[in-house]
Amino acid sequence: MTECTICCTNKAVDEKGEEIDILYGIISRTVTVEGLNFETYGIAVCSKAESTVDWAEVYDISADREEVAALVETLCRCQVTALTLSDVVADYIEK
Repeated sequence: MTECTICCTNKAVDEKGEEIDILYGIISRTVTVEGLNFETYGIAVCSKAESTVDWAEVYDISADREEVAALVETLCRCQVTALTLSDVVADYIEK
């Protein structure tokens, strides 16, 4: 079963000048690899502007919840939206 815990919220302004409300959460789920169960953590972001709602999820970033929580705090502080989440997380993983 996948669970999502909301960690923080922020606001941003898009290119049209609309205010965006952004919710950030940690996704947890159990994955099975070669018969062994592991708890993994990912991130969900919901960006809601006046005229649109965007949702993005990136699963299995790490088995370390604290690492993912720190990444969520950085995403929140930097106002990363659902539309750019996957690119930002890919850059983070490649580092």
